[in-house]
Amino acid sequence: MNPPLEGDSSNPSVPAVLGSNSAGGIGVKGSSDTYQGVSGVSVTNSGVAGESSQFHAIYGVSHDPNN
Repeated sequence: MNPPLEGDSSNPSVPAVLGSNSAGGIGVKGSSDTYQGVSGVSVTNSGVAGESSQFHAIYGVSHDPNN
């Protein structure tokens, strides 16, 4: 198993981890068989934030009819 990818930044203008895709595909993807694929936590601001000019800022789909 590979060690997890980690990033650290002491500059508020520089992300600790950055992913991008210039071909129009996914920039960052997370997955898990039994827990959250992507998780965000913050003490004083949004845990997860999204922004879009032409689509939903945050988009989610659940295949469980009870959720």
